[in-house]
Amino acid sequence: MAEKLTKQEQTFVKEVVETGNQTQSVKEAYKIKDNNYAGVKGNRLIRKDKIKKAIKSIAETIPNELLTEKHLALLNKEEVIIKNNMITGEIEVIPTGQIDIQAVSKGLDMAYKIKGSYAPDRNININMSISSEQREKSKELVKKYLNE
Repeated sequence: MAEKLTKQEQTFVKEVVETGNQTQSVKEAYKIKDNNYAGVKGNRLIRKDKIKKAIKSIAETIPNELLTEKHLALLNKEEVIIKNNMITGEIEVIPTGQIDIQAVSKGLDMAYKIKGSYAPDRNININMSISSEQREKSKELVKKYLNE
């Protein structure tokens, strides 16, 4: 039986699919203000199987054209400086004119993960006990393989 998502988890999933930003999604879904706490919570949530399944089921319905549109929007997003006037309490947002590379990178990475576009990892980890003679032969084989 599939686990049901809470309303907050549903909002988190919806926000992650729309924005590709776990931290912002947690802040929106759980009304959390602290970035560090929201980042940790987002990391924990995104690892839950029921969350992964929900994101994947939504992501499979996203047309590639929409993904491209979101990429272009990210590329046009500019970094901003936020100034808070402590006396008046006014907040001023000043565009820097530079692309927010970090946002673009994270957004694209998350979008491709959500869509399942990444090729599976091709790493193999093997743990075993070997003699020093076998270790030297292994090193030679690895060097030979890497040089080809």
